[in-house]
Amino acid sequence: MFLSDEVSAILDSEGELKARLERVCDLLFRKCGAKICFCEVFSSRWSYFAGLDGVVVPEKRIVLNERFGIIAENFDLNDTENIEVIDILKQKAW
Repeated sequence: MFLSDEVSAILDSEGELKARLERVCDLLFRKCGAKICFCEVFSSRWSYFAGLDGVVVPEKRIVLNERFGIIAENFDLNDTENIEVIDILKQKAW
């Protein structure tokens, strides 16, 4: 199963949004070593919503929609599978 398919299955599952997003973060950490936190976006202020503790260096900020974004460490945006994961998150996480 592709990583993007696994993320999609988690997001389509039952349960609270925060719990599903934390499962996505755990999956991305286990599969590719990426540390991801989902944040609520309030203009220029990003507030932690769900994800792994200890994202020390937020190397990337990725806006998913007007309400949410992710900060990521060790997440290669040149990797095709990771791009597909971001596309799935933009479509399904909300």
